[in-house]
Amino acid sequence: MRVRLGHLASKALARDMVRLKSAKAVVSIAFDDVPSTACHLGATMVEEAGGRATYYVSGGLESIAGGKFHTQEDLKRLHVSGHEIGCHGFAHIRYTELNDAEMRQDIEQNQAYFEMAGIPKPTHFAYPFGAVNVRAKRLCGNMFETCRGIHGGILQTKMDRALLQATPLHAKKWTAQRIEDVLNELHINQGWAIFYAHSVSNNPEPYDTTPEMLDQLLKGANARGIDIMTISAAFRSLEHRNARQDTR
Repeated sequence: MRVRLGHLASKALARDMVRLKSAKAVVSIAFDDVPSTACHLGATMVEEAGGRATYYVSGGLESIAGGKFHTQEDLKRLHVSGHEIGCHGFAHIRYTELNDAEMRQDIEQNQAYFEMAGIPKPTHFAYPFGAVNVRAKRLCGNMFETCRGIHGGILQTKMDRALLQATPLHAKKWTAQRIEDVLNELHINQGWAIFYAHSVSNNPEPYDTTPEMLDQLLKGANARGIDIMTISAAFRSLEHRNARQDTR
């Protein structure tokens, strides 16, 4: 209950609102934690569709045995290919369980990891596990251009820069119709839809996507003339920064 109340408060407080241009429809595809399959199969599929993805990286996951997650070489290749490397904290820990100093230390440790890998300092962030409260939102919102959550919705007219909505592309929740509904809404009314996943696998765990799901999203966006852009490219393309209204 306390966690739920903290999340509800974070939606209403510490908001950093910016208005959106309405002249185009954009889809962004984000891979959290960055398993190896997202670095390879996921990247190839997005590139073949003419887009680029955003990879929210927790540097500490690289050392996990079995080669399940990204390597620094993977990240270098993604960066050179035009994909975006975002920050997901170093230790992949819930920020609702940390104080300000601990959150800042975790972010700085991840930045040091990127520097060691020769990757530019990320300017966009996703809350690990989607865990956010007002304290985390204020700190991360001040450190990054955008911070992304895990609750769905199309961004139209305005958005909270410190808590972007995003739609899960997860096997446990996926239906073909759900993707079609989001794409149709974008095509008709314009706006920005962020989809997020983890691994890309034919044997997905609940929070993974499948090649079929990703293919449907990519082909559906292409068929409707919807741009597939990284988080940073979409944000620059759509926002009116001079219309920001802080409501802290």
